[in-house]
This record gives sequence, structure tokens and C-alpha cells, in this order.
Amino acid sequence: LLNVTLVFQLLRVLGAMMGALAGAAMFALHPLQIETVAWASMTKDLLFAFFGFGFLWVCISKPRRVGWATILLLASLFSKPTAVALPFMAFLLMKKKPTSVFAGWLALVTGFAIWTRISQTGATLDFHPAWFARPWIALD
Repeated sequence: LLNVTLVFQLLRVLGAMMGALAGAAMFALHPLQIETVAWASMTKDLLFAFFGFGFLWVCISKPRRVGWATILLLASLFSKPTAVALPFMAFLLMKKKPTSVFAGWLALVTGFAIWTRISQTGATLDFHPAWFARPWIALD
């Protein structure tokens, strides 16, 4: 429910009230990934979404609160490494683009990506499908 509230707030800042209501209702009622709610091991996705939506909302609605945005970005990064894309999304959505803040977030995300890569050195794939089979695997 907290994620739905954050989606509503984020959409309300970006557009009209009825569109925000419709978007938040669609987000609440239509499960894109049922695993995040059904499995306890997928709690990382819920945390990533919560902190990520919070980061984007703070960036767009309260651009002077850089400290809170950075804390939410860090929490999202520690929840799931996919959060490295959040500063780029925030940069595209922000009206006033503070490049110094974005440079700091970019340095933070780059350092976190390097740290994640170094800590996961043993994870390799032994399965290498042929090039023509890759679209079929992706569509599965």
C-alpha cells in the first residue's frame, strides 16, 4: 500500500489528478510481478520499489532536499542493484537539472556498481545459447 501511495504522489506531481488516480489504481490492481507479494524471498523488489519511488518523488517534488534523495537512493541500491538506473530517470524527469547533484549521484552509482561487480566474481553462466535462439529465450 505504501508503494501505491508513492506511485500516486509521483504521478500527481507529473500530471493531472485523475490520471494519477487511474495510474495508481492500475498499479495497485494489476500485478506485473506476483512473485514480489507471494514469495518472502522477493521482498527486495518491494523495498527497491518503495525506496526508488520515494527517491523519484523527492527529486521531482522537493528538489532542494538532496540529502533525503541521496539516502533513499542508497537504500534502494542496497535493496537491489537495479537501482543504478534511478539517477538517470530522475535527471530526465526533473525540471531544473542540478548537474552537480547528478554528478554526485553518478559517482555514487558507479562506485556501487563496481563494488557489486567485484563482490560477485564467482557468478558465471555456463549456458551460452546460439544467437538465433536468444530471441525465443527472451520471449519465454
